[in-house]
Amino acid sequence: MGWSPYNPENHGFDFSFPPNQSWPGPPNYFAPFRKDAVKDIPELRDAPEGKHIDEIVVEQALNFIRQNRSRPFFVNLWLFSVHAPFQGREDLIAKYRQKAEQMPDNPQRNPIMGAMIEAMDSCIGMFLRGLEEMGLMENTIIVFTSDNGGNMYDRIGLGLPPTNNAPLRNGKASLYEGGTRVPLIVVWKGRIKPNSISDAIVSSIDFFPTLVEAAGAKVPKEHVVDGVNLLPVLLGHGSLQREAIFCHFPHYIPATGTVPGVWVRKGDWKLIRFFCDNDDQTDRFELYNLRDDIGETTNLADKYPELMRELNALIDRHLQETQALVPIKNPNYRPPVAGWQPSQDARLSLKGGMLVVESIGSDPFIFTNDVPKVQGTLIVKVRMASKSKGIAQVNWATEKERQFSPQRKVVFNPIHDGQWHEYEVRFTCDAPLLSLRLDPCSAPGVVQIDWIRLVSEDGKLLRAWEFDG
Repeated sequence: MGWSPYNPENHGFDFSFPPNQSWPGPPNYFAPFRKDAVKDIPELRDAPEGKHIDEIVVEQALNFIRQNRSRPFFVNLWLFSVHAPFQGREDLIAKYRQKAEQMPDNPQRNPIMGAMIEAMDSCIGMFLRGLEEMGLMENTIIVFTSDNGGNMYDRIGLGLPPTNNAPLRNGKASLYEGGTRVPLIVVWKGRIKPNSISDAIVSSIDFFPTLVEAAGAKVPKEHVVDGVNLLPVLLGHGSLQREAIFCHFPHYIPATGTVPGVWVRKGDWKLIRFFCDNDDQTDRFELYNLRDDIGETTNLADKYPELMRELNALIDRHLQETQALVPIKNPNYRPPVAGWQPSQDARLSLKGGMLVVESIGSDPFIFTNDVPKVQGTLIVKVRMASKSKGIAQVNWATEKERQFSPQRKVVFNPIHDGQWHEYEVRFTCDAPLLSLRLDPCSAPGVVQIDWIRLVSEDGKLLRAWEFDG
């Protein structure tokens, strides 16, 4: 959904707000909003200072319902909270900061997220009260859910991630449970038993056939339906007739370390296929029993090869039936050597117990993610012999800033005489170390590396790459 022709009105909706679906958007959720974005939207342009956009969105949703209360209606209400940008009322942030101080070991203690959740909760209450005032609660189905798990890669209030999905692994933009398992609450007064709980495995593709059936309508015969009707489970008189469910996410997400993949869930078992992720670009597999291991900590793929093949066959069938786009092998890919990955301007090999970097351009570097999760003042030591030219540098990425950046580098000047020299580079890591990068030169040539060592300020060896030299 977005600008025309992708706007909601071209996809079956009669009304949408804000218009064009892309405004006012970041960077601000509180009035006054960005003038150029709202000049033609009086509800936003004239909003009193400090009013939250979600309050205005709910008002518009209720206005639409009032105008259509005498006939069936469908409302898709997406609140801006709790999505980025992460903003909350100052009084609510202060309220949850005080709570956070009393629970220093709780991973879910971000005061900004606390403020945003309360704001969202307040708007949901505002919406439900509106339905009650119109006398529509008895004849309205309400579905509360989310499109992904909580964000765990940004850093906001108190230097913390917005949220934490423990005991689930990872979060938004991940194929692990922390990224794909979300809340689901369905309310239908007089039909669904209050406070009832189901362990049925469902997906958002099930909402369409479920709501069509609940409304007494029929899906056109020529319409392909991916999901199943959930009413037998919701009403407590049956189970779902489905072999398995799938999640296909063929994307690289640098912020989370996600690689393209797909998973299948059948009963308690979940198989994840990561496309082209082994060193030889074959697919990599992880198998988990979610009943016993909800945190996906123990990969059982090697222990249960027959089960893995059975579930992998289901993935093959699913990808074929849905004509899914699947990544192909990269013909320019070069596998890591001794745990270090070369850039496109570098060729990497092990020769005579040395790591040999052959530079073929102006930006040769090697990097590794096999680093200890340490922070503070750190020292990289390297022994190398260079027959190249130019400066050298050490870059680093952290759990807080996950990409290499000019703001996190230290330059040094190596001697390019083909002789062995040792260098020390000191840097300060303000969050747990995620990746380390070495640019041994900045021109074509050959550099031999005997060893690389990472040590603490007090001289403690944290990690060593000796290359068998």
